[in-house]
Amino acid sequence: MVATWTGLQTRALRTALRMTLLGFAEHLGVGARTVSDWEAGGSGITPKPGMQEVLDVALERASGEVKARFVKLVSDHVKPVPDSSAGEKNGDGTNRREAVEGILAMGAATVLSSPGWRLVEALDVRADVPAHVGMADVVRIRDAVHDLEKLDQQVGGGPTRYLAVGELRRAVSLTHSSMTPQVRQELTAATALLADLAAWTTFDAGLDQPARELFVLGLGAARESGDHSLLTNVADGFARLELYARDTKSAFDLICLGQSLSSQLPTSARARLEILAAQAFAQVSDLQACRNHIHLGEDHYARAELAKDPDWMQYFTPATLEKDIATAQYDLALQSGQRDEAVFERLWTAADRYPASRARSKAISAARLANLLYRDGQVADGAIVAAQALDLAASVRSVRLADDLRAMANSAKPYTHDESTATVCTRTNRLLRTMSGIDKGPNTGSSRPGR
Repeated sequence: MVATWTGLQTRALRTALRMTLLGFAEHLGVGARTVSDWEAGGSGITPKPGMQEVLDVALERASGEVKARFVKLVSDHVKPVPDSSAGEKNGDGTNRREAVEGILAMGAATVLSSPGWRLVEALDVRADVPAHVGMADVVRIRDAVHDLEKLDQQVGGGPTRYLAVGELRRAVSLTHSSMTPQVRQELTAATALLADLAAWTTFDAGLDQPARELFVLGLGAARESGDHSLLTNVADGFARLELYARDTKSAFDLICLGQSLSSQLPTSARARLEILAAQAFAQVSDLQACRNHIHLGEDHYARAELAKDPDWMQYFTPATLEKDIATAQYDLALQSGQRDEAVFERLWTAADRYPASRARSKAISAARLANLLYRDGQVADGAIVAAQALDLAASVRSVRLADDLRAMANSAKPYTHDESTATVCTRTNRLLRTMSGIDKGPNTGSSRPGR
């Protein structure tokens, strides 16, 4: 039935048999990495003659139903089904923890040693794709990432995630085309960036479990690209999600994944990891560890050569540094009452330094500052800053921002005898109703870590 087997037909047979990659490799009596390499090569790779016979026998022994599926898949240029090993999720988060632990085990062998393409099979891709992919296609993807990141920073994940996931699907569809090894590596890295952005915006829209799945896809593609800075960037975003979900164990595991690559990272990336560790220690109310990591992060950032950072690291500005440090101090104050007075100045600095194009970050910083001012009894100042936060938030659709606005309003409620504060509460409730279409995360009173 098959004149010459290629990676394309091999993937079609596995899909028709409805087997995981590991199960299919065992079925054929070969290594999982061998099957993974075949599938990654697509139509450009041809298994050795001995393996051709093994595949012939596997197809010959298959049922008529499997053979019919195989023929249809080949004729449709192979539209694979999701690998079931990455599919079912338990309500208690068991698979999520297993995924994080798998990333760390044996140098990430379980999840990341296979090509990133296998990890993105779960996306439903039906697109017209070119027969050949060149660097111009990769540049277009990177340009899309840049444009969507700016949109996300200005209007939030609610409206941006649909566009990001759509671009990701398009990028994944290109993997079935022919290309040079260099283009494939660049495409893999660009796909990792898109998966990270799709995961981040999905998280910002309040859809934590789909975001986790997308982060896993991004980790796989980043690992396959060989870019350790990019892998750390995706792990960083994943860890922030887990911090919001109060799963500090998974967050620390992901931070450790990044730190294991620290010798190969730019200094700014190491600074960001240290500040993220400070946020994790703040959640467990470890004041000294939190402060130590803040100091390490500031020291790294002071020595960073920012001009040499890759384009996708450019968002980590001095304002972002201030906001990330303030996030650690803010959470520490809310969780344990151990308040560092510098948090007021850092939040104000972040809100002031962010450009208008980063409306969400400005609004989050202002909302947190207003929250602390109200909690401190500084009603007049709290009302002024809260009004600024609400002005900035008017055009943003972000569950992270909604969480901070809700916490701000709760701290303002005891002071509604003040006319300005009563107006703040009324405006906040009205704005939160307009955000009701976004799925809400757990209202823990603590912040969603931001970037």
